[in-house]
Amino acid sequence: MNKFIDLIWNKDGNRNENIYFLLLSLIALVLPFYRELSSYPIALLILFWIVLLIKGGINIKAIFSKPLFWTSILIYLLYLAGLIHSSSLDYGILQLERKLTILLLPIILFSSYHITKQRLLFLLQIFIGACFVASLVCIGNGYINYLESGLISDLTYSRLSMFMHCTFFSIYLNFCIGILILQLNFEKTRSYLIQLGILMFFVLVIALLKSKSGYIGLVISIVLGLGFKVFYQKRFKEVIISIIAIVLLSTSITLLVPDIGTRFQKMNKALSSQAPRNSSTNVRLLIIDSAVELIEQNLWLGVGTGDEMIELNKVFKKNRLSRALRKGMNTHSMYLQVLVGTGIFGLLIFSVSLFVPLFYSFKSYLDIYFIFLSLISTAFLFEVILNMQVGVVFYSFFNTIFAVYISQNKHESTIFTT
Repeated sequence: MNKFIDLIWNKDGNRNENIYFLLLSLIALVLPFYRELSSYPIALLILFWIVLLIKGGINIKAIFSKPLFWTSILIYLLYLAGLIHSSSLDYGILQLERKLTILLLPIILFSSYHITKQRLLFLLQIFIGACFVASLVCIGNGYINYLESGLISDLTYSRLSMFMHCTFFSIYLNFCIGILILQLNFEKTRSYLIQLGILMFFVLVIALLKSKSGYIGLVISIVLGLGFKVFYQKRFKEVIISIIAIVLLSTSITLLVPDIGTRFQKMNKALSSQAPRNSSTNVRLLIIDSAVELIEQNLWLGVGTGDEMIELNKVFKKNRLSRALRKGMNTHSMYLQVLVGTGIFGLLIFSVSLFVPLFYSFKSYLDIYFIFLSLISTAFLFEVILNMQVGVVFYSFFNTIFAVYISQNKHESTIFTT
């Protein structure tokens, strides 16, 4: 217990560092729950930084020489530049407000916080614990609803995920699975069994969430996690046992939840033009066609920040996509949304903000950062993650934490035992 308290509040350490870490721990703790909760510790973090800035305790100039600082804020700068040729400044400014943590967290943490390996690991454990509790609450709530209604659907998909959309919750859990795989240690039998049990539980929850992009993310987490386990950590026993456990669990889940495969069958039907026009997958495909049509008309610079949905709705109306208009649907792809708003030049800048850190994470052996960026990059294919606060805070928080850690540990940034 004393060791735990000392990690949170190190009596021999810098008081400002302790306050920073306490606030960061609170953010990690509340992330999987209602999105409004994370705004309070973030606001306190900003206020504390402003106080230190006024007192002269922060060196802003030092951050400008750090490449990963610039990649961390590049997305925000891209949207800011998109306002130049926007005809809907009100909505554009609203977008910038929603994405403000992408700018503020890097400025705050790069300029004033030193994160140690132990504290980074602790933040990851807090997040795993919070996701575990959130999953239990969701299953408990779903089970109560099931007892009242008798409908098994109360235990799956959007009815199960009570804190956020099931796609976002799947991303959170897949990230947790990547962390758990990397820290599995067969030599510590008790902790190994506990971690493996939590990992299997998260796989079960992802299966019940029935998000197609969540299933793809699960494969990425497992493949990359086990791959790093073999090539970096040489942990062959853990990998073999984990593979056997995951295969057995996946087989059991497929038998218990048979409509998992049905979702992919419906997608295949839509791709082969056999599904009804108003099916969800078919509507998404028609939205992509409409987005491509709009992109071709504004190829290089896009329509401008804030004008994306206005212009998309015009194309939806022309193409008679009543469901997309009625539900206010976007492109369902971050890459397409960036292309619509900022054009090819914008997409290139957006790609730099993802793939430069990906290169640094691989070069610095920070394997969990590589998994995080791979999951985010894949999720961007299927959802406009950065249009929702729950996606913005998750991305900006962990992306900044990892980027700061690499910048402070340039030669080797691995945090898991090799």
